Amino acid sequence: MPSTLNIRTFNFAVEPGVNLNLHESLKLALKDHDRISLWGPYEIPSGLFRKLKIQKDFVESGKIGYQCIDSVGGAARDGNGSNCVHAISDADATFTRQAYPLSSFGETASHYILKQLVERGAIKDVETKHDFLMPILDLERYPIVRREYNPPLIPGPLRFGHLLGLVSDVSP
Repeated sequence: MPSTLNIRTFNFAVEPGVNLNLHESLKLALKDHDRISLWGPYEIPSGLFRKLKIQKDFVESGKIGYQCIDSVGGAARDGNGSNCVHAISDADATFTRQAYPLSSFGETASHYILKQLVERGAIKDVETKHDFLMPILDLERYPIVRREYNPPLIPGPLRFGHLLGLVSDVSP
């Protein structure tokens, strides 16, 4: 987030940023009357956890600032700014910033990141939710909307044929 907590969408200059903790983020969302959604919580491998920890340390180092639309302006030119989605997705070099259209934020962006993590095998079990973490993280006091991840039944280009009824859901 910008350190001012005032998001200026069309400011194409990098500004000082701040990495809010979980409860600061949730309180800010509630203050702005935003909906809070949760996918999971899911188990991730230790390697991904390490990558995310390294990225968190980098974001908090002050070496990178905030820019809402970071594919143009100062962030794109100098590589010294990031938006909230890329602050997370940059932990994995295979996620490119060009993969996110400007309309990807909130649930749309988080669903896309989850889908990528599932397809790449980083999250192997989307059926098991680790709800024991909810009270440990003190999340039960927030109005959180639980989201379910439903992976596509048919991968790739066959989806269109599936929609037309050309592919059956029933195994022989």
